[in-house]
Order: sequence, then C-alpha cells, then structure tokens
Amino acid sequence: MNKTVLTYCSECDGDKNHKKLFSKMIRGNSKSIEEFSIVECMGCDSVSFLQIVKLSKRSKPMHFNYPDDSEGYYNVLSQEYVKFFPKMIRGLYDEVISAFETNSVILLGVGLRALVEAICMDQSIPGNNLLKKIEALHHEGLISKSELPILDKLRIIGNNSAHKMEGLPMKKLELALGIVNHILTSIYILPIINKRLKIDK
Repeated sequence: MNKTVLTYCSECDGDKNHKKLFSKMIRGNSKSIEEFSIVECMGCDSVSFLQIVKLSKRSKPMHFNYPDDSEGYYNVLSQEYVKFFPKMIRGLYDEVISAFETNSVILLGVGLRALVEAICMDQSIPGNNLLKKIEALHHEGLISKSELPILDKLRIIGNNSAHKMEGLPMKKLELALGIVNHILTSIYILPIINKRLKIDK
C-alpha cells in the first residue's frame, strides 16, 4: 500500500502530497474498491479524512476529502429555472453539475467551456473561434465588458483541460460556475421573468 497520496487540501487550496496516518481498504461485491484514510498534508500539516473510490481496475480513482471548504459552496441553478434553457444547454448544464458532484475536474473544465460554446451556438453568434464569439457576445450586448475577460478565462480553462489534461482546484471551478450561472440567468431566465412580471402603469 502506498504511504503517500496526492489529493486536495482545503487549507492549501490545491492538490498536495499527503502522508497516510491510517488506512482501511474495503472491497465491494463487484470490482469496486474503497480506501478510507486519515491523512496529513505534507505542505501545511493539516489532518483530514480521505475516501478513495475505484469502481474497477481500469477506472480513475475518485477522491472525496473531508473536511472540504468547497463542499456545498458551488451554486446550482434550480430546475425551476434550468427548464427555461434550450434543450442542448439544459443537457450540458446537468452534465456539468454531475461532474461537480464527483469532483471530476478535467471534465468540469471541458464542460464549462462547452457551455460557453453552446450559448454562442444557440444565440447564432458569428466567429471562426470561441474567442471571436465571446467578443461578439459583448458586441451584441449579451455580456458586459467586465464579463468578457472572465468568459475568455473559461475558454482557456477548457482548452487546458482538453489538451493538457490540467484541472483546476475545485474552488476556482466553483467560481467559474458562478460566472456561467450569471450569464445563463441574464440571457435565458431574466427575460422570461420580465415578461411574467406585469405591472400596471
């Protein structure tokens, strides 16, 4: 059994090597394996609990860290609002949230970028690459000037996830989701609420 593991540290806000102080391995009825460990960060010495789940020999291990400052932090739009999205965007959004629930940081980076691309497609935004399309979103008045560089960062996050297999810490991905939620709300939800909010003059 490995005596160290690379996993997320909420105190360091990133992946750090951890020393296993105690571990217990449990094999499931199928090919799944669960390892429960008390670990100590080799960067800041904080102690936490780590659950590693491997569904099969070939599957990538999933890490669940406790305590995790990011747990429950990310804001998920209510299904009452998600239903207002076009079908393609609604499906992508649900997949992104599923990736959050399993801490799949590579898939999250790709998924967040795909949501930006899907918004551009749905709004018939011109451009031969995503950067041009994001700039066109601003020119069309769909995003503000301050939102433009943030969406471009989502493009870069997605590119790095897809081409370099580089994932960001969950806290940063949660901030990115907050931006996507804001854009989706302003484009798809607020116009519907505005129509329903009838005020007699």
